[in-house]
Amino acid sequence: MEAIVLFLVVLGGFQLSTRWTRTRFEILREDGHKLYFKSAYYGICVFLTTYAIVLLMEGVIGSIRDGRLYSLSIERVISANELILVAAVLTLFIGRHLPTFLNRLQDPEQDLRRAIQDDDFEKFLHSAAVRQRLVSITMANRKIYIGWILETMDPTNERKHITLLPLFSGHRDENGKTELTTRYDEIYAKMNAEEATADSNIGHVTPDDFRVVLPVSRVESANYFDLDVYRRFNPETDLFLSPGAVNP
Repeated sequence: MEAIVLFLVVLGGFQLSTRWTRTRFEILREDGHKLYFKSAYYGICVFLTTYAIVLLMEGVIGSIRDGRLYSLSIERVISANELILVAAVLTLFIGRHLPTFLNRLQDPEQDLRRAIQDDDFEKFLHSAAVRQRLVSITMANRKIYIGWILETMDPTNERKHITLLPLFSGHRDENGKTELTTRYDEIYAKMNAEEATADSNIGHVTPDDFRVVLPVSRVESANYFDLDVYRRFNPETDLFLSPGAVNP
């Protein structure tokens, strides 16, 4: 019976920790023994609480049955092993259903920010996506993409790619200076204009078709991009945002 109880307790802890937003963002990134021990920790906490309640209820039921109060150590309604098994089953039930209630009392966005508070890169990408700020991503091959982050992170998985809707792209020269060579804003503006006039020869294409997926392992740097600031530091540029090119 010990193996069954242990299995139910650990499974209950796993259900609780992976369904409750306060813990799921952290624990689902764990693997191996760390995931097992954290699941066991939450399961034991629930089990001990449940076992104490079961003991109390057993005493109350016994008192009602005999019409008197007595010591739990002298007489029991059910055996100690049965109490432990009942508590283990309840641990699994509580671990499965309690998070549904707890999640209604919490702000998922706050839990997500807590999950990434120690990861500056994830915090930057999440902030850029939520605020719809332009970002500049420099890759290992010196290629540069400037655009909007399209997807917020899923903190239950390690991020492997960044999905970006590009506004400009280019490269860095040997001195590290940014050279923007491709302007997607002109295409977006043309698409919006032709859509408004219902006369388009590229009607089958949408801005979503220009999204790029960049591997995180190849990213060298990432920062916010502001076109006004870029022109201030590069007065010789004629880079202006085309009218009609709007953010996603």
